[in-house]
Amino acid sequence: WQKTSVDAQEAIWQGIVKKYSQNVALDETDDGSAIIKVTHVNRLRAAEIANVIMNTIISTTKIRKATKQDEQLSYLSSTLAKAVNELEVSQSNLKEFALENSALPLENFAVGSLQLDMLREKFNQTSELHEAVAALLLMIENKTTNQTDYVSLQQKFPIIDQVEFRRVMG
Repeated sequence: WQKTSVDAQEAIWQGIVKKYSQNVALDETDDGSAIIKVTHVNRLRAAEIANVIMNTIISTTKIRKATKQDEQLSYLSSTLAKAVNELEVSQSNLKEFALENSALPLENFAVGSLQLDMLREKFNQTSELHEAVAALLLMIENKTTNQTDYVSLQQKFPIIDQVEFRRVMG
């Protein structure tokens, strides 16, 4: 059998841990409070050890709570930032939808369409007036002003009997 060599530093640490385990007891009450029992030859040294352990527990608990709060705040901040971004996108989409689906463009189109119809009607009427005047001029140039020519002209261009034509021709 070979005997394993014992590391001096390891032996020291094992002794410290063994003494610590024998002299320090940690427990928890039903309500979650910590109980620390330290036995030592010197009562002041036992109190110091208990206070150091309690302060370590308190600071570790504070650090854990602060870390947890930071994580929660970070999560809430990122969630809030995403929500604000989604809200802005939704508002933009709503504006686009309102503009695309509002009645204003349809009303503008309807007004423009009516104006175009009126202009088309005026153009047709003006074209008819022009053709009637051209036919009258042709009749006058040919010096054929008998009643039958006038009646055929009236049948071909009924606008001759309307007020607009007489107003134009004076």
